[in-house]
Amino acid sequence: MFFVSFMTTILCGQLVVAFDEDDVEQLLRVGHCVECDLIGVDFSEFDLRGMDLRSAELLGANLSNANLVGIDLRG
Repeated sequence: MFFVSFMTTILCGQLVVAFDEDDVEQLLRVGHCVECDLIGVDFSEFDLRGMDLRSAELLGANLSNANLVGIDLRG
């Protein structure tokens, strides 16, 4: 029983992907969002050129075919 509970917790925990909508809006509005929560955001095909994303959480974010020229990902 412990194993089933443990696996359920692990599998369900991996399905939860959330981001802060205010952080996404700020990034798209002003071009920078330092230490933002962008977990799981779909940025595919976006023009993120030159944006400041220092220390942003990008786990699970989709950056396929996005323009990342000059993007700042330090941190």
